[in-house]
Amino acid sequence: MRGCEWLLVGCGTLLAMTAAGCQSSTAASSPSVPHTATFEVTAEPIADATLVRVDASATVGAGSVEMRWDWENDGVFDTPYAQETQAEHLYASPGMYTIRLEVRGATSAETTRSVQVSPQLALTPIVATITLGESVSFTAKVTGCADHGVQWSVDNGTITAGVFTPPNAPGRYTVTAACRAAPDVNAMANVEVVAGGVEVAIQ
Repeated sequence: MRGCEWLLVGCGTLLAMTAAGCQSSTAASSPSVPHTATFEVTAEPIADATLVRVDASATVGAGSVEMRWDWENDGVFDTPYAQETQAEHLYASPGMYTIRLEVRGATSAETTRSVQVSPQLALTPIVATITLGESVSFTAKVTGCADHGVQWSVDNGTITAGVFTPPNAPGRYTVTAACRAAPDVNAMANVEVVAGGVEVAIQ
C-alpha cells in the first residue's frame, strides 16, 4: 500500500490520496492573536530635565513584536521600530505630555499615556529666627527642568536675590520661593523676628 499523498485543492482544502481512493479534510489555521499595546511610565527629575522611562514589556500578541515611540504625540515618531520594550526620554520643560506607542507584528496596535513633567524646588532654611536689624539668606534649588530661575516673594519686608530683610517690627513672616518655569511648584519658609536682647530658644 502506498503512503498518503496530499494535494492542495482550492483554499484550505487538502485531498489525501491513497491506494484505496481519497478522502478530504479541511486544514484549520490558527487565527492571529491581536496585539494588545500597553506600557508603564515613570518620571524622575534630574539636574536640567525630567527623565521619563517607559516599559512596554506587558504588550502581548502572536509572534515577534516591534515597537516605536512618539514622545509628544505629534504624529511624528521619534524612534525607529525596534524589539526593545523599554526606552527613555528627557523633557526639559514642565508640562503634561502624551506619549504614543505603536506596535507591529502579526497584527498592529497602538495606545497613548499621559505623564506630568514637574520640576522640584528645595528651599533652605525653612525656619529662621533673627533679631531686629538683621537679614537672612535663603537658597532655592530647582531640578527637573532647564530653567533654574526662582521667583521670590514675602508677606512683609523685602527680598532680593534670596536675602530677606524684615520690616522694623517683631513678628513672624513668610518667604516664598517659586519655580519660574512652573510657579505652582513652590516652597515656603517661616522667619521669626524678635527684639534685641531677648533670649531665643530654637526647637
